[in-house]
Amino acid sequence: MKRLLLLALSVLFALNIHAQDYRNRELTPEEIAAIKRLDEFALLTGCQPVYLIVEELHQAAAQIGLTGNSIETLARSRLRAARIYSPNRFSDFTLYVNLITTMHAISISVEFKKYLYDPFTERNGNAVTWDSRNAGTHGGSGGFIRQAISEHIDKFIDEYLRVNADYCK
Repeated sequence: MKRLLLLALSVLFALNIHAQDYRNRELTPEEIAAIKRLDEFALLTGCQPVYLIVEELHQAAAQIGLTGNSIETLARSRLRAARIYSPNRFSDFTLYVNLITTMHAISISVEFKKYLYDPFTERNGNAVTWDSRNAGTHGGSGGFIRQAISEHIDKFIDEYLRVNADYCK
């Protein structure tokens, strides 16, 4: 499973670096096709629902008015509004939200995980195929943090629905 995960992460990392070179010029049809294949690998599910996991929050989060339930409710409501939420924890697709706070700093990570199978080794497991993250200071504002998490969730939903547009009708 480690090999599969390392292979998937290596491919994603290499393609991401390669894709960044395209930002300042017009893409060829072959490059567009390669980027589309990467998007499909990362997010294509046939519009299957997504299970949500919100990591337990550190004590410092409570001091600025954040609870795990409030973050989970926020993320779940966004996924439900997009009609892609699943309460089934055995789903092949998971959105993982991790918020780390201290009294002054924050780290937000939102990861989309797919259940993958490698037919050559006959191994399987979950691998992160898409992520969005940032870190910085929060000024003691729970509202600022909730807004930042909302933006990450919205970014995921926008990209997920774009890639799955033919299936999410």
